[in-house]
Amino acid sequence: MSEKQKIFLSAVSGQFKDCREALRSDLAAMGAEVVVQEDFQQGPGTLLEKLEHYIVDCDRVIALVGSAYGAQPEPSALPEGIPARSYTQWEYYFARGERLNGEQAPPKPVYVYLASPDYLTQLGEVQQPAVETQRQQQFIQAIEASNKDRNTFDSLNHLARLVLRDGFRLDSARTHQLLIHNLPYDSLGSLFKGRDQILEDIKTNLSTTANTERATAIVAKHAIHGLGGVGKTRLAVEYAWQTIADYEASLFVIADAPENLARNLAELCSAQILNLPEQAATEQDTQVDAVLRWLNEHSDWLLILDNVDSPEAAVAVEKLLPTLQRGHVLITSRRAEWGNSVHRMPLDILKEDDAVAFLLDKTIARTMTEQDEHAAHALANTLDGLALALEQAGAFINKMHLSFEQYQTRWEEQEAKLREFPVKDYPKPLAITWETSFAQLTAEAQQLLNVLCWFAPDPTTLDTLRKDDNSDAAVDVSDLEDHLAELEGLSLLKWELGQGSFSVHRLVQDITQGRLTEEEHERSLDMALNLINQALPSDPPPNDVRSWWLWEPLHPHVNRVIAAADAAGITTPTARVMNELALYLQAKGVFAEAEPLYRRALAIGELSWGENHPDVAIDLNNLAQLLQATNRLDEAEPLMRRALAIDDASYGKDSPEVARDLNNLAQLLQDTNRLEEAEPLM
Repeated sequence: MSEKQKIFLSAVSGQFKDCREALRSDLAAMGAEVVVQEDFQQGPGTLLEKLEHYIVDCDRVIALVGSAYGAQPEPSALPEGIPARSYTQWEYYFARGERLNGEQAPPKPVYVYLASPDYLTQLGEVQQPAVETQRQQQFIQAIEASNKDRNTFDSLNHLARLVLRDGFRLDSARTHQLLIHNLPYDSLGSLFKGRDQILEDIKTNLSTTANTERATAIVAKHAIHGLGGVGKTRLAVEYAWQTIADYEASLFVIADAPENLARNLAELCSAQILNLPEQAATEQDTQVDAVLRWLNEHSDWLLILDNVDSPEAAVAVEKLLPTLQRGHVLITSRRAEWGNSVHRMPLDILKEDDAVAFLLDKTIARTMTEQDEHAAHALANTLDGLALALEQAGAFINKMHLSFEQYQTRWEEQEAKLREFPVKDYPKPLAITWETSFAQLTAEAQQLLNVLCWFAPDPTTLDTLRKDDNSDAAVDVSDLEDHLAELEGLSLLKWELGQGSFSVHRLVQDITQGRLTEEEHERSLDMALNLINQALPSDPPPNDVRSWWLWEPLHPHVNRVIAAADAAGITTPTARVMNELALYLQAKGVFAEAEPLYRRALAIGELSWGENHPDVAIDLNNLAQLLQATNRLDEAEPLMRRALAIDDASYGKDSPEVARDLNNLAQLLQDTNRLEEAEPLM
């Protein structure tokens, strides 16, 4: 398939949008021009006529077929004698050579992929009239009766494998190989400007790295050391997309702290990524070992370690590098200081011409003027070539249909206001761009962003933000999707590719936090804490493996929110959430992270309720259980005895709480070979 191949990708958006966008990104990253119905521009003619025109102009058609019928043309747009068909059905028949004027043209190569019943069940029931369900079933039956070549897929990865097998891969011998990746967002395609040389340099570096250098780190140039928003993560992800055909797996791991590096490595075991048997293991270390074993048993993989900014994170990464010898490791970092095992590759801001080209291409919905190019140069200079600022400015101009001059005026108004506030550890142009976008949001969307700034920059699901009717976790979610769409429309958050989740850039979070008033700070943090508290699964409990599929995506957000809440002196429900997270971590064998949480929850409990409160006894027992599990029995015993004394005084000798404490103490006495002391307690 040459690089000029044009592919039409047909699918009902309501059912297959994630599949379609994932395929579109894969194919675009490998050089194909991919067209979908949403790309159509306004102009003369009906949508059906445009469909015909686009498909006639394409070289190949990919049709994803499921149970959803989708929208259909008005009867007045149909040729006489043709039964009702949905637009996606028309796309298939156009590809087979049908024309609106009744003629039959030579068919296009059309590749049909039918979703399996199991996969359709996973996607959820389609709400549509019975007559549309019947028409879609008849359409599928017609495809089957025609003996048209087709394949059935049961997951997004399976679909990707089938598409690659059918020849939709550029210049690669691996036509039978599963495309494995967990890249967080898709390629910018032609919007990715000004980085051709550094992309080539990365490829050369990774291919020719000396034995002593195990990785390449994309870092900010020394002159702007520590600068965020320059586009380091985007560059790494674009490199992954542009070389995806060269790798067996392209893996993305947030590594901003040692514990997050370990947790995110472990998550590569999952069925959606490497699909390793150890995904069912209860201990995180077992899963990390399995992933490292896979990496050492396979070659031709790319591992992106993202946001390695802190000294502790850098130490953890450099300690890991000697075990990663069979593939390529790409690090993004604000740090310029790395050991000899890492090749440093500085990334500068975009050159002015590249920034202008991005603005002109990005803002297709802008109000155009005769001074566009001059105004784009002025704005590119104003934004200092910062990739994140350019992205947010372009999104704002598109959403509001502004000219470049009009946006520049708004930006300058916000700059005047910003002079009243100190700019912290982020570039001033980015802070002003944020102010300009934030001022355009509705009050509800502003409040939502204020809450999300306390979460981790990891993906967040909608369910985390949905509260029970009886909850006081005060985000009004009746129009949640609309508020998220507002934020996405201004590039203040991104939806994760194919995951049904979203994330907020850490710099957007930092700026949002820095602009909060004292009252907004207290209110938004309290809201975030309550949302996390009510999102925690209660049945099964956190030390039950059946709850872990809920805990895994929550874990980074719980960590970050409770750290902020504790620093702000919020005790309730911070202590409870700490205990719950510690129980989960202990069950997974992550004792080093669980212990300080238990100790802090105990300290909060003693200060809040007094040293002899029954809830303090629970905290004592939890900490004692961890100490016993890590063979520190001398430390565990006095805690157990103290918990027993509290419960004895609070509930009486015959209470279930005392029975539990006696049993715990008896087990510890057995472990220390004091059987005579243990026996009467049992």
